[in-house]
Parts: sequence; C-alpha cells; structure tokens
Amino acid sequence: MLAQGEDIIALVGSRTASQIKDTIQALNVKLTKEDLGRIDRIMPKEEATSSYMLDVDIDSKGLFHAKQ
Repeated sequence: MLAQGEDIIALVGSRTASQIKDTIQALNVKLTKEDLGRIDRIMPKEEATSSYMLDVDIDSKGLFHAKQ
C-alpha cells in the first residue's frame, strides 16, 4: 500500500501491541519496480476493492463522509 502514492492510505486494524509492531515493520519493506509490476499483474489496482469498506468522499480537510 505504501508504494501506491501519497494519496493512498493504508488502514490497519491492529488489536494487539504485537500486531502493531508487526505492522510497523512494513516500513522496512522495499519493493522494486519489478515487484510492484508483478503485484499489479496479479491484482490490478482497479480490481482491488473491498466489500466491507464504505463508499466515502474526502473533504478538503481530509475528513471522510459517506456518499449519499
């Protein structure tokens, strides 16, 4: 997620201190352009959706609002 751009936010659902520590380790992962290309071929960004996420808009202050 972190390699997708500054307009992408990785939401993390950690419930324990151990999970938070594991999640922080993602900052140490460095993917090459080849790695990212392979991931995109397997799961193109356009198809990477989640049925449990709300459809939202983000306002100029960065706040989320459910789409009407």
